[in-house]
Amino acid sequence: MKGKKAKETELAFGELNVFREEEGYVHISFRSPGISGSEWVEKLKSKGIEMEPRVEAILRSKQFVPTNNTYKLVIICGSQFPYGNRTIAVVRESAYSKGLFKVTLEAACILRYLLSDKEAKGMFLHSLVAVSTHAKKEFTNVLGFDVDDKPNSLQTYCVKEILRWRRSTGFVFSKEKIIKHRNEKIK
Repeated sequence: MKGKKAKETELAFGELNVFREEEGYVHISFRSPGISGSEWVEKLKSKGIEMEPRVEAILRSKQFVPTNNTYKLVIICGSQFPYGNRTIAVVRESAYSKGLFKVTLEAACILRYLLSDKEAKGMFLHSLVAVSTHAKKEFTNVLGFDVDDKPNSLQTYCVKEILRWRRSTGFVFSKEKIIKHRNEKIK
């Protein structure tokens, strides 16, 4: 990915997001339209994105908090980690050591809406995992999509910390910690 100039893509609701790639990291920024999880379910479905019932339930739950934030995300490419160390636990630890944070459910929805399967493949990413929702003991719940196994979808994965991910997986984190109150950020 080093040295590639990435294109800018316009959001349907008028905001601009920027893709910038550098040495195994993809930087993406976009503005949230501030709509509810239920509205995202309908918006994603209208674009032809399929969702499991569990994903719909999560998006319609109180866990989903809409904001009007500008999100600045970093996708860490799986190729940055040797196969034996390409686990959620290792990737999360690496991200946190770089000052990155978990993403919100809202950010995961917007990213799925904006990033087509074709664009993801163009960045050599065949799956994206948004390390977002709550953790339970040895399992972590994450939202993501896999353009090879289930194109045009948004899925939830309940994965063991030790599961090894593919080299073409991108792990999504935020540059800022967003708290769960509308329009407020931790600086």
